[in-house]
Amino acid sequence: QAAALMYGDDIEEVLEKADRRMQKAREGRQKGGLEPIKDVLFMAYESIESSYMAKQNQDLAVQVVMVGVQTGFPDLDKMTAGLHRSDLIILAARTAVGKTAFALNLATNVAVRFEETVAIFSLEMSKEQLVKRMLCAEGNIDAGRMRSGMLDEDDWPKLTMATGALSDSPIFIDDTPGITVQEIRSKCRKLKEKHGLRLIL
Repeated sequence: QAAALMYGDDIEEVLEKADRRMQKAREGRQKGGLEPIKDVLFMAYESIESSYMAKQNQDLAVQVVMVGVQTGFPDLDKMTAGLHRSDLIILAARTAVGKTAFALNLATNVAVRFEETVAIFSLEMSKEQLVKRMLCAEGNIDAGRMRSGMLDEDDWPKLTMATGALSDSPIFIDDTPGITVQEIRSKCRKLKEKHGLRLIL
């Protein structure tokens, strides 16, 4: 009724115009949209062919073609050929079986070993807690001793080396409480523009 009074048009026509404008706005924001399968098949075929040709130029008995981001876990990389663009990978397990430790090791491997940019969004632990766990894993330091302040003399060189490796790595951490999906997407887009982005955790 308000729309009809303002524009003097039939209400259905007003709503239809508004819907068309919203649709155009949505289409303008989206890179993709609905595509004929033949177009997607062409891209998929090219990707498969590229992987196949690369494979033929390598020692089949020794190496595996990585078409995605390497995780640093050889057995996992052999099964998956790396982490692939646009894939949503869910890591699920019971409580206290090492999900966070595995995810942080994966992030460290991708950023430190393969120098790929990684974004970490933590909804539970603080940035400092995450980094302490990463330091323990990277330096092979007992987490209990670090928490209790009982590091021995052998731990300090390890801690220094781990700190150096992580400080030079392209890892970015956000522990904003109650962060939304839209905020994550916006921050990732800005990060990609500045530094590139290969993995989001």
